[in-house]
Amino acid sequence: MNEADVMHPRLTALQQAGIADRRFGAAGLQLNEIEDPVLLRLLSLEDLPGAGPGALALPGRVGQVSQAGPGSGGNLAALCLAPGEWLLVSSAKAPPDSPADLAERLHRELATELTMVCDQSDALAGIRVTGPAAPWLLGKLSCLDFARGTAAGPHCARTRMGDAAVVVHYHEASADAWVFDLYFDRSVAHWLWGLLCASAPHAAELQEEFGAFA
Repeated sequence: MNEADVMHPRLTALQQAGIADRRFGAAGLQLNEIEDPVLLRLLSLEDLPGAGPGALALPGRVGQVSQAGPGSGGNLAALCLAPGEWLLVSSAKAPPDSPADLAERLHRELATELTMVCDQSDALAGIRVTGPAAPWLLGKLSCLDFARGTAAGPHCARTRMGDAAVVVHYHEASADAWVFDLYFDRSVAHWLWGLLCASAPHAAELQEEFGAFA
């Protein structure tokens, strides 16, 4: 942390929106803001699948997710959002360098005249949704089918929740320990947080009444 960070602490998206309590819980459900995620967008007109930074191989099919371990990329994950488009995600505390440094390093490793890496860490925000009621909450707010859940393994998708465009990253977990990360534009952080919190009690009721999501 440099002197500027000490004098002017970095605010998360929900802090900037004036939300002090960035955790919310209902029966079978927990919402938490993902603080300062490293989010890089990789765009390419070249055939990159199989290539990648360090030990991370880029997935070639839309919806696929690849993951590099803690010792080989700082828990960096690659989410394939479209042909030739990936969202690279990591914890801000994991990489040895800053988002800008990481973007520059990946640019050196991957970028060509037809490929570019953009740091979007300051443009996007993240919320983690966990618990057995999580699929009910996300299913009622989007058009995605979460029934395939654990059978499909980790995957991602782009959808809309109300007026917000959201990238959903599903982490492999058991049916009673669902984990989803949502990434979206910071400008809608306050609105989306309110929508999730307002919808959570009904999702918990659905999970209690109907059990495991299917």
